[in-house]
Amino acid sequence: MNAMPSRTMLVVEIESLPTANDPGIQEAILYVLCEPSCMPAPGIMITGVGGEMKSSERWPFFINKDGRGDWGAACEDEGERFFETNMRGKPMKVSELLTVKAAHPDWPGKQVETTFRIRKTTAIAGPVLQ
Repeated sequence: MNAMPSRTMLVVEIESLPTANDPGIQEAILYVLCEPSCMPAPGIMITGVGGEMKSSERWPFFINKDGRGDWGAACEDEGERFFETNMRGKPMKVSELLTVKAAHPDWPGKQVETTFRIRKTTAIAGPVLQ
């Protein structure tokens, strides 16, 4: 009987790339169960927290099995609660780029796309990934 390859639980720190329209840096920390290939394990929810990591301005979120992000029922504006990301199709490796599409807070019905870069990964359970 063949054993399943071991999966690794990673803490993945990401930060947004500044743009002319948004020079500020957004941060998030994600908890991702990964395959040996560094790809997120299919069918497993991803949890995380976004906001100002060095302050109390942080908000929990999760990424569903289908890849849609959700800030949860505590999100005051239903139109801003959900977001899209290509994270499930990207390896969790330093310098990898991910995108997030979310409702624009000032323009109802419009979306804004933000690019994030993986700044750091830390294995907290399972084998260290290369």
